[in-house]
Amino acid sequence: MMGAVETLIISDSFDWVRVKLKCQCGQDDVRDGKPGAQYKCPNCGALMNVIEENELLEVLPEDAKMFSTEVEIVSSESREGEQFKALGGIGAILRYKIDQ
Repeated sequence: MMGAVETLIISDSFDWVRVKLKCQCGQDDVRDGKPGAQYKCPNCGALMNVIEENELLEVLPEDAKMFSTEVEIVSSESREGEQFKALGGIGAILRYKIDQ
């Protein structure tokens, strides 16, 4: 969301999801994570209800358009693709250095 990514590289088997969450206390949140994960409310600590769930493999290319970021999908059927998947299945080439 900082616009630092020039090229986003994603494995075709990347299985994370983006979830929209709502808590009983009224807190809303959006998080990325593994399918089936449970999330605690940062406000009250209760488990949050999943309102919507979308695969990141579908969501990230839409986000990338806002920053003119190229998206490359890597097949996991090659040896290199399997290695990339084993490293997490997602990476990026940056436009500029970012400080953490």
